[in-house]
Amino acid sequence: MSELDRVRLFLSVEHVCGYLPGRSSRNAFIDPDFPLNPVRYGWLLDQGFRRSGSHVYRPYCQQCNSCLPARIPVRNFQPGRTQRRCQAHNADLELTIVETLTDEHYALYRDYLQARHPGGGMDAIEMESNMNTIN
Repeated sequence: MSELDRVRLFLSVEHVCGYLPGRSSRNAFIDPDFPLNPVRYGWLLDQGFRRSGSHVYRPYCQQCNSCLPARIPVRNFQPGRTQRRCQAHNADLELTIVETLTDEHYALYRDYLQARHPGGGMDAIEMESNMNTIN
């Protein structure tokens, strides 16, 4: 195993769980200096890690294993009745892939963070630091 294949983990302080009410949580973070590439990032995803901005982390709670990542085999997916209804309701929406992020994209991201993760350590500060991608 080379030095580049060793991953250092950092453990966060305990905080309010963002998934389950009335519980506390901790996160294990990948060393921010660890060089990521698509193969390493894929391996980390397979191990249950997630990404928020430039942070790659996974829940690490001593008394709880409830936060399990969901992996859906897309080729075998069959939408249920509720999902088909939702799709019909949103049939007028269009998906456009863009190369550059705008202030409007960032405002949407910031609103999402404030609504879903207020005070959860994922607060948006600067667009550049929160909208990074894995090379």
